Amino acid sequence: MSIYSKKNLYYEVEPQFSYYFNSVYQKDDATNPPFSLGIRFAIGIK
Repeated sequence: MSIYSKKNLYYEVEPQFSYYFNSVYQKDDATNPPFSLGIRFAIGIK
């Protein structure tokens, strides 16, 4: 989602999702989930 203001500024918000694969040589660790969720915020000048 992007919002533009009158002063040539814009604001952005984006969802992020990452999935991590284990190495072939690494033991499976069931205590940590293999994914992460996040939100990215940005302020820009146009």
